[in-house]
Amino acid sequence: MHVSDSSIVGNTFCNRPCECLLDFHSVSLVAVCYVCSKPLSLDAREGFVYLHVFALDTESFDLLRELDACLQFIDTARSSGAVLVHW
Repeated sequence: MHVSDSSIVGNTFCNRPCECLLDFHSVSLVAVCYVCSKPLSLDAREGFVYLHVFALDTESFDLLRELDACLQFIDTARSSGAVLVHW
């Protein structure tokens, strides 16, 4: 995967993800890849293409098993605008 200006890739830490995502509309955010044990609420993901990947924050959890699905989602979504990856 090639990361370009049309991608936002990083780790977001926020107790109110809905409010944080609203701030991203100004940068043409079109998709969210959310790797976490709990999915975002319907309100928080409204207006975005959304992928939730279940993951636990433990040493024994195998994140690599979902990597291909995440990369495919990101590459597809990047054709329409910016992508936020939360892990």
